[in-house]
Amino acid sequence: MYQLLLLATAKDVRKTHLMYKTNLCYNHFIEYMDFLLEKKLLEAKSDNPTGNVYYTTKKGKKLLENIKNELEMIS
Repeated sequence: MYQLLLLATAKDVRKTHLMYKTNLCYNHFIEYMDFLLEKKLLEAKSDNPTGNVYYTTKKGKKLLENIKNELEMIS
């Protein structure tokens, strides 16, 4: 989930791109995407003519920052 949020922070990305970059099987990917969307950590924009693109919300970026800080503490 961390990697999904991180990838969607850099730019708006499509679902397929996220799945390939995270190297997750389809079932796990959908489970994680549904969770992140439900918790409003990730959002979809439907104004793109080629389909939905996803981006990390402000809440998701805060979570990424907290995770990064925790990882630094244990390194």
